[in-house]
Amino acid sequence: MPPGSSLILYVDDEPMLLEIGKLFLERSGECTVETHESATSALSRLHRSRFDAIISDYQMPGMDGLEFLKAVRSDPDLHDIPFILFTGKGREEVVISAISSGADFYLQKGGDVGSQFAELLHKIHQAIRRRESERAVTENQSLLSLAEKLTGSGSWIHDLSTGRTIFSDGFFAVFGVEKTDVSDFFSFHDQIHPDDRVRVRKEQERLLRGEEGASEDEYRIIHPDGSIHYIHAVRRVTTGPEGDQHLFASVQDITDRKQDQYEINHAHDLYQSLINASPDAIIIADLSGEIIFASPRVAGLFRLQSGDSATGENILSWIFPEDRPLAISCITRHQQGEEAPPVIYRLLRSDCSIFSAEVHSAPVHDDTGTVTGFVAVIRDNSEKVSQNEALRRANTKLNLLSSITRHDILNKITALRLYCSLIREEEDPAENQAMLEKVEDMAGIISTLVAFTGHYQNLGINTAQWISPGEVLEKTRELIDSGDVRMNNGFSSVRIVADPLFEKVIYNLLDNAVRYGEGLTTIRTGYDLTAGELILFIEDDGGGIEPALKEKIFERNVGHGTGLGLYLSREILSVTDLRIRETGTFGIGARFEILVPVQMFEIPGMKKGRGSGLSGCEKPCYPQNQGKGDEDAQDHGDDPAGDAGLLTE
Repeated sequence: MPPGSSLILYVDDEPMLLEIGKLFLERSGECTVETHESATSALSRLHRSRFDAIISDYQMPGMDGLEFLKAVRSDPDLHDIPFILFTGKGREEVVISAISSGADFYLQKGGDVGSQFAELLHKIHQAIRRRESERAVTENQSLLSLAEKLTGSGSWIHDLSTGRTIFSDGFFAVFGVEKTDVSDFFSFHDQIHPDDRVRVRKEQERLLRGEEGASEDEYRIIHPDGSIHYIHAVRRVTTGPEGDQHLFASVQDITDRKQDQYEINHAHDLYQSLINASPDAIIIADLSGEIIFASPRVAGLFRLQSGDSATGENILSWIFPEDRPLAISCITRHQQGEEAPPVIYRLLRSDCSIFSAEVHSAPVHDDTGTVTGFVAVIRDNSEKVSQNEALRRANTKLNLLSSITRHDILNKITALRLYCSLIREEEDPAENQAMLEKVEDMAGIISTLVAFTGHYQNLGINTAQWISPGEVLEKTRELIDSGDVRMNNGFSSVRIVADPLFEKVIYNLLDNAVRYGEGLTTIRTGYDLTAGELILFIEDDGGGIEPALKEKIFERNVGHGTGLGLYLSREILSVTDLRIRETGTFGIGARFEILVPVQMFEIPGMKKGRGSGLSGCEKPCYPQNQGKGDEDAQDHGDDPAGDAGLLTE
């Protein structure tokens, strides 16, 4: 391989294209290309040699380009190699999948060959430079973090092989100067007190010459305003895995330590302010997990009640039961003096709601070096999780809406045109009238499909909110002509967290019951509690649902009308992790149940708290009246719910 050229792995199942690509790319003299006709053989080759970049086709037998990309990105030894998907496939979903899976660039085949491979060569160089830059930034940040960790103050790093010096922001603050570009630490020697300057310079030069591996001392510096400050300096020379050496130095202003106890207390208050200002929750616990310190952020993050304290509680009780073994494993590592990698936990708030958090933890030592506990920094990442879930749901919605508009509606329009053609040719008025009725029916279905897309498009756009099913029922019953059907409202004062379109769910269930319930006379509503989960039910005395249809009725295009009502209802409920099922008895009546997780409902008089139960609540205090459709509940006669047909338009 020519000096300075890049080694490229090119994969395509077309031998002729590989030959042409290799010729064009190597003709530049900037890269050497190795070709493979399958991703499988290329992946095997990657484990034997290091390549600077990968070019891959998309559509290949066996393992396609996306699968090849995912295999590379999931391999710790290969994940950082630039990857360019070079293919004739132009579908949007392929581009999205490629970029989301970690492709550096997506380049579509076609057009002038010379221009195309010139663009490909440009993308190769761009991807390689970007990856090298990212590695350099990561390395520098890692080195700076290590230096800052020594004292939590200012720091600087000197690369003994390149002579380059990097300063942290804290370093400039310690010396009382504005951040500026400097070549090395000696640029600041004029600020060192004249009586200490020679000693400091000689100490540093000994380290640079390798005469000693570490040093620690104190000296004075003079700030631009003329004030004198005492500095505690720690220096250390380290050797990396490849023999590279760096001089790490940390400086801390210890002027306060030279003053009286009042100044020491003042410094303590300063550190406390930093903790208070931290956006993350900080907890210190002993080796049993009992909390001995909690930053103010803890109370808000875990929604502690006024007057409640985290101190004295066991941190394990705040972790979702299924995640506790992982936490115990981390604590065990801390007991042995080891740090643990960041972990994503499901944590429990005082109100039993569950949220996702990233936790960084490390052991805490006393003055003798003995491990006495551990510190945990907790960062709420539930918003990030919600954003990812919202993106997933948005993609699902787009796919469904595309299917409806391009498939269902177009099919109906095709049928409409066919009937119009037949009507023009048919002379029998009776036949024409029958076909006109069918045209009107299909037009109605198209109208319903369009209305559905409007509802579905708005699904999840508005923020979920606390909703009273009882109030929704009272509002919805006025919109439905229920005739002589007897209906009661047993939802009581229950409140749930749901999408604002929850009203559409209640409407669908009531409307279907009234429309399709055979011999329907009564609709009952209420709620049950089981294992900490709330179950809202709407049941009737209609014909019920056949056993074979109990699951199918929630699928799209199943049931009466368009077959979209119950499908939409299930989607609306899923926005806040609510579920719906049909549990009635065929021939007796339908019963639809909406299952609400423990953290998504509230009932006056019911207490909830963290515990070890499956629901995350310990001994919930359920009210005596669980809203089971009490016989003495107010009778309104204008409310529909679940039923034999319950397959709404």
